[in-house]
Formats: sequence, structure tokens, C-alpha cells
Amino acid sequence: MILKACLGLEIRGDEGEVVFWNPILPYYIQEVKLTGLSVGAGSIDLLLRRYGKDVTVNVLGREGQVVLEIVK
Repeated sequence: MILKACLGLEIRGDEGEVVFWNPILPYYIQEVKLTGLSVGAGSIDLLLRRYGKDVTVNVLGREGQVVLEIVK
């Protein structure tokens, strides 16, 4: 739940979407890898990295129709 709050993670299963709202990571966490994240009928693997106060999101893999949205 803490990670979900920091990342502003919202999963919209019915729409096949993953949304990150102003994602941040604490200074002591450099990266987070999410694998096999189920989204509707599909799934997605993500790597989030902190660069200073910014967080990048990279798609490592995807099965099915999953849309990724990042709002900053």
C-alpha cells in the first residue's frame, strides 16, 4: 500500500490501463521492478528508477492489450 501511494499507481482493469500519478520513490529506493502485474486480460512488467526527484518507467514486457500512462 505504501508503494502504491508513492507511485500514485492506479490499475483500471476494465479499461486495460495502468496509470502512475506523479510517481516518486523515497531517497533510499533507487529502483522497483514490478513483474506479472495483472491488468484486465493482460499483464505488464515494469522497471521504475529514481533519478534525483524524477522517476522513469520502462516497460520490460507486456502480454495482451495493456496501456501505460504516466501523469506528471
